[in-house]
Amino acid sequence: MDNNISTFDTVFLEDDTLIKTGATPELIESMHKEGYLQKLRTAKGLSYRVEKDIYARITDADGKEKRGSKIISKGGVIDSGTFSDIIKRRLWERIDKCMTIDGKINHEAIISSIERLKEESPIHSIIFETGKAELIENIIKQIDFDKIMLENLNILYEQEHEGRYVQHAQNTAIFAIKIGTGYGLNKNTLVDLAKAGYLHDIGKIAIDPDIWKKQENELTDQEKRQIKAHPLIGEYILEGATFILKKKYDVKIIRGVGDHHERPTSEGGFPRGIRGDKIGDFARIITIASKFDNMLRASIKGPRESEKDHHEINMITDTLDWLTKMAGQGWYDPIYVDILTAFYTPAMAMVIGERVSKDEIKAIQNIFIGIEKAAGFMMNLHFDEVKSSHPKVTDYCNRICSNAFQISRVIREAGITEPLLLTYSQENNAATDVKESLKKTVSCMDTPLKQMREYIDEFELFAESRSNSCDSIIDSVTTWYDVIDKTLRNTAIH
Repeated sequence: MDNNISTFDTVFLEDDTLIKTGATPELIESMHKEGYLQKLRTAKGLSYRVEKDIYARITDADGKEKRGSKIISKGGVIDSGTFSDIIKRRLWERIDKCMTIDGKINHEAIISSIERLKEESPIHSIIFETGKAELIENIIKQIDFDKIMLENLNILYEQEHEGRYVQHAQNTAIFAIKIGTGYGLNKNTLVDLAKAGYLHDIGKIAIDPDIWKKQENELTDQEKRQIKAHPLIGEYILEGATFILKKKYDVKIIRGVGDHHERPTSEGGFPRGIRGDKIGDFARIITIASKFDNMLRASIKGPRESEKDHHEINMITDTLDWLTKMAGQGWYDPIYVDILTAFYTPAMAMVIGERVSKDEIKAIQNIFIGIEKAAGFMMNLHFDEVKSSHPKVTDYCNRICSNAFQISRVIREAGITEPLLLTYSQENNAATDVKESLKKTVSCMDTPLKQMREYIDEFELFAESRSNSCDSIIDSVTTWYDVIDKTLRNTAIH
């Protein structure tokens, strides 16, 4: 039979586990005095019964403590080991970096993560500088998670050391927004895509955090099965929240979470092993955004290489090359990999002047392949949804597409994207000759680029006067225009 113990000092002194955690007697005593824990002696030793719901204490920017998300519900019995784990993870006293006091998403914290991502790798700034920089912020501010998701995110935040999950979730959402913008998705769809990106790993909440600390070759078969179940668990969590909250999460978001480890045309995807059209666009985008962030954060960690070595752009290029290779093997959708790759074309243009002859020619070829792809994406945006709204809208879209076609044609006619260009690398002064010939090609693009800029500006002015402003099309067109323009301004051949 459990025997209540009334003397705090006696219990504390007998509880070696708590002493070893470094928890102060004052903290434990305050929890007892405030009526949170009832001391129990059980057959297994010392335990506590939770008398009130235990919430995190959040310290805000002004140093004031307020109540955060729930940690443990009233009525539970926890042993001293579990309680010490709470102390270790600072769930009782912590600064909540992800959520606000009133239980809503801290948009400013997410937006500030964009700056942290740039600081982690300045080359990342390319992907945020293309197009309208405020677009990401506006979309993130429209995300509204319910209480269930906020509590689950908070638990995951504490499970992973130094908030790795929250940072990865934010980065995945941000990269997904950019890919979706490049594809021409409208604002409402981008908001849902960002939600799915942010929640894509929510199913990890049901898996022992220690499993994620292991290397792949250290995992047991059972642990591997648990890991492969996390997308399905995430789907169940969202479906449960949707049932409770009456259609809070659209099916596209739920399946984006559930299918983000499936492979379009290759075997080996999980948890269902589905392929083809059964995998939605959200999952196809999120899997690329997630992998891109994971690989880069792993490769760019540690001491920086010298600027001359172009360490970061090389890491990004290697990562994108790997994604392209695996897309060819059916792991990823090549369209979305190409969109992500094209965003980094300006970064490649910044460093080609310092490369040796053979690498320089290859880099020039890649740059113009990137420009041609950017023009191609512009021509293939979803203009149909706005063309019928007004004759002028149709006219602007057609003119912009025509200029993009001219840019693409100039590059094709110059043979810049042809593999035969590489044969010049065997000749003396090859780089100089190629760069001279490419200057003529660049000059041929000046007129369609200037016209395109004029049409985009006119389109924006016209859209401002209408309730249906066509923002998604303008954002996407501007994004690809900026990729082309910034590339040509950065490259040494201009």
